[in-house]
Amino acid sequence: MTAALTALALVVGGLVALGGPTHWLLGAYFASQLRQDTWTMSGVFIDGIDLTLAAVAVSVMLRGLPQESRGTRLPLRWLWVGLAVLLVLSYAMSPSGSVHMTDPARAVYQSYRYALRGVIMYPLCYLFVTNGRKFDDVLTMVIVVACVCSVMSWVQGYGGQWGTGPFSTKNGLAAALAAPVVLITMDLLYGKRPGWSLLGLLVLGRGALFASSRGAFAGMLVGATVGWWCMSRTGLRSRAVAVAAAGILAVGVLLAAKPDLLERPTVARFFTTFDAEQDTLVWRTGERWPHFFQRALAKPWVGWGDAVDVSLGPKANTPHNGYLSIAVTNGFPVLICYLLFAGIALVGAWRLGARGRDPDERLRAAKICGALACIWTHNVIDAVVVLPFVGGQLWLYTAYVARMAKRGRVAERTAAPMPHDTVPRTAVSPVASANRP
Repeated sequence: MTAALTALALVVGGLVALGGPTHWLLGAYFASQLRQDTWTMSGVFIDGIDLTLAAVAVSVMLRGLPQESRGTRLPLRWLWVGLAVLLVLSYAMSPSGSVHMTDPARAVYQSYRYALRGVIMYPLCYLFVTNGRKFDDVLTMVIVVACVCSVMSWVQGYGGQWGTGPFSTKNGLAAALAAPVVLITMDLLYGKRPGWSLLGLLVLGRGALFASSRGAFAGMLVGATVGWWCMSRTGLRSRAVAVAAAGILAVGVLLAAKPDLLERPTVARFFTTFDAEQDTLVWRTGERWPHFFQRALAKPWVGWGDAVDVSLGPKANTPHNGYLSIAVTNGFPVLICYLLFAGIALVGAWRLGARGRDPDERLRAAKICGALACIWTHNVIDAVVVLPFVGGQLWLYTAYVARMAKRGRVAERTAAPMPHDTVPRTAVSPVASANRP
């Protein structure tokens, strides 16, 4: 079965690389997460992401870059290069990475797989997602893949297990569903494809309940709120009142049909902020976070190469905080680079919505703001930005905002009057000269 799926992925990737739209390959990057398998070829590990990146390389060699990306410079390139260099140094100097840097070829492979692969989507998204239509296409692929992940978790959930879908943990599934929930919510509030949006929201919501991640729920809530606020501030009409009324009516009907709905384990855990039995909030803030903060301070520049502290035991030995996880693993400079990208993307998306004249462009800006707020809120509880599915979305939003900001600056310079177009104050009007005796 695995071999057949691999062959099918190679055939589809090859066809897209040869003749299909190149930005579809970015959708294939997210679709590759539906199979979490790793294969070995001549001692080299390969997975779906590697196959997708290979298809991208083949497409560039055979067809070149899109016309809009030829001869252009990558915005924020020095920040991205700095992040890449810091990631490579962090891995090369870590106890788990230094033992593999035995020769140049091995060093290049190890650096690509364990340091650079997580951030390479930024330049790829900038080069291939060149306009709003392509951005919408990739977002649609992200939502479809997330819906498939949700459906894959239903068998587990209805069987009394945690919903993990194609991922190894329930937090991985919740992280994959959180931002797509915000994206669909924005479409629903705007009235864009309301039928499909409602169906997608129900599919994703069912999987989110089976994953039962309170951090993901907090991210969804904050992301939807930020997205709706951006819509209202940029002049987009929303149907928030109608959607809220319909939601309350639907909940009332469900409670009438199933009075014990809110008492079911998955529902109760999902909507419970504090776990009275475990008191996880106090445990995180009072024990784990201070412990790992001190651990990060012990190696502040390049980190430890891993966020696991085996001295805490075989379980619950990670920071349970995405920001601390990055600092412990890669050092504070890498964390600062991530935060700079996050801040630039959020501010750029807000400006894109505030200055945009096209309603579709303002809706995209609201989606980006909401999705970024969702991801960075969820990252407070779980390390989600380093997951391929979530990290790919993060770089997609950042690259699109960077491209639109650059396009806006070019348009402003083009529309600005040239120095020779201005009339000097001492110039004499032709009419005045003609009337002069």
